[in-house]
Amino acid sequence: MGGSDRGRAGWVFGPVPDLLFGCGGLYVCVLFSFVLGGSGLREAEAVWLGPLLVLIVGAPHYGATILRVYEHRADRRAYVLFALHATLAIAAAFVVALWDRRVAVVLVTLYLTWSPWHYTGQNYGLAVMFLRRGGVSISPAPKRLLYTSFLLSFAMTVLIFHGIDSAPDPEFASGPSDLFASIGIPRSVTDVAFPLCFAGSVLTLVAAGVLFLRAGASPRALAPAAAMAALQCVWFTVPFAVRHWGVDVAAEPLRWSLRTYYFFWIAVGHSAQYIWITSYYARRSEDWPGQGGALRYFAKILVAGTAVWTLPVILFDPSRIGMLPNTAALSLLVASVVNLHHFVLDGAIWKLRQGRIADVLVRRPRSSEALPAPSPERGLVRRAVWTIAVFASALAFFRYVHQDLLFPTALERKDFASARAALDRLGWVSAVNENAARQIDAQERTAELRRQAAERRVERQMGVIPSVDRYLRRGAEHAAKGEWVEASEAYEEGLRVDPTHGALLRGAAGAWLERGEPARAAERFGLALELYPWDGESRKGLRRARRRIEAQQRVVD
Repeated sequence: MGGSDRGRAGWVFGPVPDLLFGCGGLYVCVLFSFVLGGSGLREAEAVWLGPLLVLIVGAPHYGATILRVYEHRADRRAYVLFALHATLAIAAAFVVALWDRRVAVVLVTLYLTWSPWHYTGQNYGLAVMFLRRGGVSISPAPKRLLYTSFLLSFAMTVLIFHGIDSAPDPEFASGPSDLFASIGIPRSVTDVAFPLCFAGSVLTLVAAGVLFLRAGASPRALAPAAAMAALQCVWFTVPFAVRHWGVDVAAEPLRWSLRTYYFFWIAVGHSAQYIWITSYYARRSEDWPGQGGALRYFAKILVAGTAVWTLPVILFDPSRIGMLPNTAALSLLVASVVNLHHFVLDGAIWKLRQGRIADVLVRRPRSSEALPAPSPERGLVRRAVWTIAVFASALAFFRYVHQDLLFPTALERKDFASARAALDRLGWVSAVNENAARQIDAQERTAELRRQAAERRVERQMGVIPSVDRYLRRGAEHAAKGEWVEASEAYEEGLRVDPTHGALLRGAAGAWLERGEPARAAERFGLALELYPWDGESRKGLRRARRRIEAQQRVVD
């Protein structure tokens, strides 16, 4: 780099792009948008946006690692233990897991437990990189304190994920929750260990900052690393502390019940961060020819990343091979092995103590001292691999268009024939998610019920069908006396006369809830909402019923 680079206080591309992409500035903007917009913004989010971000941001971040390890012969040889042997071991475990559920559970649990460490390790590594680029002298003591802070932040996630009273749900992926096996850390251990980890993470971070300042580091040189530490707190330390202590927060992004939804945005931020730093390394180590090199690099990591996600889903369709029960289970298993492969490779290739990595990311050689670019490789095998990858990437976009654009758009228009046609075309290349077909059936049923309800309202006004007022009165009288069995029977008798009557549905649901049968209540409240989506009373009742169901399940567990 030239002299202008030395004035950037350790920045990579510059303060603005580094703060936005490297230090999570874009994520913070999204976070504040949701804090201000709340559920309204979340519910208004287009259904196609999330899958598109996964496709064009999430997948390329995996492709960047694949390219880094496999594109050049010298790298394949240098990392042969990971590029070949570890890869074959993970692939073999995946194939076995298709038939052996115990292996699938191990892979999924390992992935979900390791995932926050992968994010944490990247944040720590970038913090150290920024310090070194900024000319900060890093002695062992403050470096150990900084590392300990990030490590304890990760330990908090393990305590929550594997606590004996934590829901064993895959917090970082969608899929069957029974594929995640909690260790079952006793509450008595968590109650002691979690506060110690929280306090230790904060105190060691502060102590590291004090030692750096005492050693002569300027606040400006420490700013990028401080931003990385703050990002770690926002992603993990604060949300998990809120979860452990049960703090009732108004901000949606900190509510544990919505953690899976908001972690998606953390994952997008992590992926953007990864592409940001790997593209810088690729540009400096391969001497890109202007903007064309950047576009070519992105195209390659996009193709490589989408291919590794798409091919296993197509090749191991649960309707044709394996013992996995559905596409959701396969998707979670594929996510596990792709991520575990990514974690293993990533841990091997991005070490600042390695000469070539340090030369590019830390020492920042002048352009006149640019590192020699690897010689290009050609060959039949190489062309065949890229051809297959491009084909798989095209299939990934085909899936996206049909599954995440055409299908939901047709459902929104109530065009059920077009929705089914989109699913049929999707079935040409991969298994169709079972929920999609059920969605069409459910919405068709709802449309038919609403049509019947509208007809019955007219029939009631014309006196064609008997009045149900006597059932409503009888049910209300029994409810006022707390006679919930008789109340439910009266309302249900009325529903046999008019099964779409809103007041009868609400009354029956309330009676079933009081009788201690929340599942029956949820069914009635749900039907009332299907017919009358504006009914706020039924919406509140459905939430109460679902909370009762969850409470009953916790007692059983």
